[in-house]
Amino acid sequence: MCSVKRAAEAGRRRSAEGVTEDRRKQDRERYAGGSSSVNRSEEAMPDSVYRVTEVIGVSSESWEAAARSAVETAANTVRDLRVAEVVRQDVVIEEGRITGFRVRLSISFKYESGD
Repeated sequence: MCSVKRAAEAGRRRSAEGVTEDRRKQDRERYAGGSSSVNRSEEAMPDSVYRVTEVIGVSSESWEAAARSAVETAANTVRDLRVAEVVRQDVVIEEGRITGFRVRLSISFKYESGD
């Protein structure tokens, strides 16, 4: 029985090491310009620079409404918003009841090239 356990453990280690080595190989190829699993649309993407900043939206209705408020408000002053990622969600509690929903978003926008 002990030898069966040892063989199973050795097999799992080899399997995990193989997966790790495969991942390393894919990463090396990807960053070296190889085409192992790189999406063709990523290769055609022009060089760009993006800024990431955080904003917090607040709503008495829902987290979704809070996120929408944050993005719409940011869009009034920042052009070319690209992606918003929810970083954190929380609620405001007053007298034991939820009175507000807050969403912290990490938003990115593209810098203009000036050309």
